[in-house]
Amino acid sequence: MTTTPAPQPTSTRSGTADKISAFVLGVLQLVISYGTFMVCALSFGMSSDSCSSEAVCDRIEQSASYATGLVALSIVVAGAVCAFGLDRAERRGTPRAVWPAYGIAIVIGSAVVGSLIMSVAIP
Repeated sequence: MTTTPAPQPTSTRSGTADKISAFVLGVLQLVISYGTFMVCALSFGMSSDSCSSEAVCDRIEQSASYATGLVALSIVVAGAVCAFGLDRAERRGTPRAVWPAYGIAIVIGSAVVGSLIMSVAIP
């Protein structure tokens, strides 16, 4: 009785294209994070410029601070996901380009949620 040997796994190390795409997506994540924070901070802050009453202004300003805080916190979380994911991918030899893409998705998702918070607050 003969048995065939199990196939040997091929190298799982990342290629040059994966490294370059991870770098490009990482830089893109930084640019998108900065742009998202600046746009959200400025537009959320200006949303109470034309208030009709003090109570409405307070509610809009409170919602703006919540939404801006959410965006800022998600940028930190997205950076941590990207950094730890890239480290994990390097150690395991798995593709790296997905982790900055996850970070970009987190930042864009938080901007959408922050905009929804503001749309509910503004009468």
